[in-house]
Amino acid sequence: MQYTMFNPPSTDRPENYNRHKFRLVENEHFPHMSAERQSEEPGTLLHHRDSIGTRVIQAMSSSLNFTYEVREPMDGQWGMELEGGNWNGIVKDLQREEGDICLDLTVTPQRYQVIQYTGAYIQQSIVILSSKPRPLPEYMSLIRPFEC
Repeated sequence: MQYTMFNPPSTDRPENYNRHKFRLVENEHFPHMSAERQSEEPGTLLHHRDSIGTRVIQAMSSSLNFTYEVREPMDGQWGMELEGGNWNGIVKDLQREEGDICLDLTVTPQRYQVIQYTGAYIQQSIVILSSKPRPLPEYMSLIRPFEC
């Protein structure tokens, strides 16, 4: 199943956030997001380590002149729809405006209905690899003619 996202062009694109402090809500998910927890408390602040997401947010921060702090969601979850239309995890924190941005959250049809996504900034193709099989010996050509 493929999902198509439509993001209409915006004419309201700030070029300078004047050092505004954004609240990122993230779960560690290497190599996309790597972070060190500041404490064992739920929702603790995270210290970014070098990762794809760290490089993206640092480039954005520098280019658009903003600062940020990173914390994990209060319940440590990514975001699933619960009974009654409520959510948990990162999605809940974004809905309640307890966080402003998340850099690494898979698009699902359910999440797409309740939070705003940008276009994807990274595509990932994961495959399973093995060595190429060796050709069969010539004497097998009569038994398996298409495999030699």
